[in-house]
Amino acid sequence: MKISTKGRYAIQLVIDVARYQDAGPVSLRQAAEREQISEKYLEQLARQLTRGGVLKSTRGAHGGYTTARPANELTAGDVLRVSEGTAPVACLEDGAQLCPSMGTCATIDFWNGLDKAIDDYVNSVSIAALVRQSREASARSKEAAQKMAERIEREIEQRQLAERQELKS
Repeated sequence: MKISTKGRYAIQLVIDVARYQDAGPVSLRQAAEREQISEKYLEQLARQLTRGGVLKSTRGAHGGYTTARPANELTAGDVLRVSEGTAPVACLEDGAQLCPSMGTCATIDFWNGLDKAIDDYVNSVSIAALVRQSREASARSKEAAQKMAERIEREIEQRQLAERQELKS
């Protein structure tokens, strides 16, 4: 199953908002910078997520977005249903025209099973859990960057020492 860029970016936006909303509503400019996603694209997603009841919008100078419900009550499924739709194939989508092969379709049970498996999984992952993972990934990234900087610093010191010793001889 392939989730589109729209679904991935929607999840990223909601995680960002949930992660930083304690300081007040999150501006899309800030989220765009952190997530490296076009602010214009985030505006489109934010509108859709607000209409879908995932985000809440606050207007004004200190406006921005917060999650419509606590992050532990929102799931990846909530976000993906708003941004991507509800079914892995068109014939299972809400409001789809009745398929003429529905009664004899050899794959309908497969598609229904896949739809249920996907729903079960995405509904089991809370936005709060994804925020925790995001924080852990940031900490690992900072730690790795620090180790890299220390390694580079040691290498520079070793080169400088080697150059000084070469000049002495």
